[in-house]
Amino acid sequence: MARHAYAGSTKRGAPYQTRHEPVTSRVLSRPLPPLAWLRQIIRESGWAMEDSYLVVFQRRSAGHSPLAQLDWAMDQRVPPSAAGFLAVDGGNLYYEVEGTGDAVVLVHGWLGNLRMWDFLAQALAGSYRVVRCDMRGFGRSTTEHVEFAYWADVAALLEHLGVDRAHLVGQSFGGSIALDFALARPACVATLTSVAGGISGYRPDLEEDNVPWSDLDRLWGEKKWVELAELETRIWVDGWSQPATRVDRTLRDRVRRDVLSTYQAENEEGLPQPLEPRAAERLGELNIPVLVMIGTLDEARSRATAAHLVASVPDSRSVEVADVAHMIQLEAPGRVSEELRDFIRDHSL
Repeated sequence: MARHAYAGSTKRGAPYQTRHEPVTSRVLSRPLPPLAWLRQIIRESGWAMEDSYLVVFQRRSAGHSPLAQLDWAMDQRVPPSAAGFLAVDGGNLYYEVEGTGDAVVLVHGWLGNLRMWDFLAQALAGSYRVVRCDMRGFGRSTTEHVEFAYWADVAALLEHLGVDRAHLVGQSFGGSIALDFALARPACVATLTSVAGGISGYRPDLEEDNVPWSDLDRLWGEKKWVELAELETRIWVDGWSQPATRVDRTLRDRVRRDVLSTYQAENEEGLPQPLEPRAAERLGELNIPVLVMIGTLDEARSRATAAHLVASVPDSRSVEVADVAHMIQLEAPGRVSEELRDFIRDHSL
């Protein structure tokens, strides 16, 4: 079966998992700290940097010392206020809930699971009820070989938790899931935030696209997991045509290793079904505020998709994050947190 992790694709590949326990944080009321200061906080907390996705990213700006792109850090291990498994037709969803207040739902993309939202979840948990889960086949969630819809799983989880209306946030393919949910259950959504997200049924017409999509499909078909994991990392973490040294090495290696371990596990994928009609044909139905975030170093399809979403939804705005590729929530977590807080505050439930 052909696959790749393009946010707008409906092709399903093996998701990647992490075996690490939740890592949490608290918001710090101080300016952006120097990188060394933030690393010291993490060391003193008892966490090894390489043991989690709570990794500090550096901005390499000419004439400036590297600064942490975060305005907060973790200082203790705080368990979620609720966690467990929800039985859905043919599968089980692992979920976590933090905080109280208006609900904010975080939906991860192909190259992740709920752990990829650790920073943002803890940044928001002081003011909101943050809900996230591993989608089927990702992280700790499982599926049988049955037909299902990702957006319907999100709906089942919110019903289980008693959430009638929420702010939805989705990254990469998770953005496509969140968009499908907003179209299928419009009364349940207050705002939609697409973080380098996709649009089901939409494929931009590009004059030039040099990402080797066919190589991804070929490596998947041949089960060459080592080469595939490295190519995925080059496209989505480094940013296509960017040097492998652009991002923090610790995070790059962690993502690549976890992608590889899950490919090698060859877990059951199920038979995910798209929303019908596809979201690409129904963008005019959206009557909620939409925030679209995209990195300037992301590949051309994702950037074109973001532009199309903004152009197609009247109450929408775009935020471009400079010098960042596809994994915006990992590479610029402080910026994502700031933009999302402002957006939700302006459109409370």
